[in-house]
Amino acid sequence: SVNVTDITVLMKHLIGASSIKSENIKNADLNGDGKISIIDLIKLKNKLS
Repeated sequence: SVNVTDITVLMKHLIGASSIKSENIKNADLNGDGKISIIDLIKLKNKLS
C-alpha cells in the first residue's frame, strides 16, 4: 500500500535531499523505464488517491 511517507521519500530523492535504498529502486520506478522521475511521483500520488 502507498502512504504519504512513500511520496515524501520519492520527492526527497528527486530533489537530491536523500536517496532511495537500492532494494527499493525497482519499486519506485512505477512506469518501468529504468529511471526514477517526476512521472513516477505522479503515478505514486495517483495510487494514494
